[in-house]
Amino acid sequence: LAMEMAARTGIAANLKFPFLMAFVQRELLGLGGGDPEEAPMSKALMAWRIRAALPALLAADGDFASVVEYLQEDPDGLKAHQLADHLGELFDAYVIQRPEWILAWDAGRQPPELAGVAEAIWQGKLWRAISADWRGRHFPARLQALETSLAGMSERFRGQTIRLFGFSSMPVQALALLVRL
Repeated sequence: LAMEMAARTGIAANLKFPFLMAFVQRELLGLGGGDPEEAPMSKALMAWRIRAALPALLAADGDFASVVEYLQEDPDGLKAHQLADHLGELFDAYVIQRPEWILAWDAGRQPPELAGVAEAIWQGKLWRAISADWRGRHFPARLQALETSLAGMSERFRGQTIRLFGFSSMPVQALALLVRL
């Protein structure tokens, strides 16, 4: 994109083209930058934390019975590794698309719409096990804090242009933040 702009205008410098949620997390919420795989809540890091936490949780908690049953025929650990990867992706989606679930789980509660759902019970416990050192610093918590302190936000971006293009969908939380700018 930068090269096409340079070809048309003669110059294109100091341009950034981040994905929407990377922009929201880095610029609006101050949640780091650099390599996304090294971010505090990357899918890869969550998968490794899940893989490390699962054995103790499976042995000690009856709410994980369906997971124990799923992993029974797994002599080489491949199913456990694939499950951890899938759950890392699932939690990553929850962080963006269902931040209210993450905040409820952080507080030790079940989201009301998931009351009585067995999978949500063990997912909440797993989330708390892998995210103890992230509480208050992850996207949903920062988003909640930002909602209460938006006063100076538009000042920070005054005089800057933020252009959005190519969206077929956008998380509601990101749209709400961008509208307030």
